[in-house]
Amino acid sequence: MKGGIKELLLELLHEHVYKTWSYYFFRYQPKIYLTGHSKGGCLASLYALELKRDAEILPNPTYVCTFGSPRVGDLTFAKEYDQTISQTSYENHLDIIPFLPPGNNDRMQVEETEAGGEMKISDSCDNSSEIAKPAKKKWWNYAPIGHRKYINSEGTVVHKVSKELDMERIRQFELKTVLKFSEFRRAHCSGIPDMTTLSGSPTTTSSKGGSYFNAIAPDICSLAAAMKPT
Repeated sequence: MKGGIKELLLELLHEHVYKTWSYYFFRYQPKIYLTGHSKGGCLASLYALELKRDAEILPNPTYVCTFGSPRVGDLTFAKEYDQTISQTSYENHLDIIPFLPPGNNDRMQVEETEAGGEMKISDSCDNSSEIAKPAKKKWWNYAPIGHRKYINSEGTVVHKVSKELDMERIRQFELKTVLKFSEFRRAHCSGIPDMTTLSGSPTTTSSKGGSYFNAIAPDICSLAAAMKPT
């Protein structure tokens, strides 16, 4: 395909804007908000950058908000992105996805065990000889983007994510080297928590996850609990 998929999509967007929305866009200049969870967060960030780079035809993005998004690029990309796009990136307690792919500053290695559906994480910040080391080491220079906010184990949003907090989170992963994938799925879940756990305690999350939704929109979760059939 000549020009690649990205160029084809941009061409289709240009055509759509000109034929359908050109009058609306250029007269009213609507605000464009982008959001996404997990891989959807990556796509939201990349799409925002494409909109910004093609500002002559497509509208500029106003704001991006992602939840549990993997990293998109290296440190150079992250610095350029943060200077260009306004983004908030939410990361949940024990959700490892925002740390992937790893960066040089994380000093974290990840390997999957062959049996049991378990994940082992080695933190080389700890010099303990008891920590298992992968046979083949490889570091990437991936870096987080946006204004990072951390949802702690109590469901409270921490508005400033420091390097020390990141190191503590990595150590929490290390303490759970036999953590089941079900636990990772729970931490990464974007849905509303189990409504049976919400009655009388809108900040309590269930074993099915829902920490992202409950921390950002507790009123909606409480409303869902109130609407539950008796």
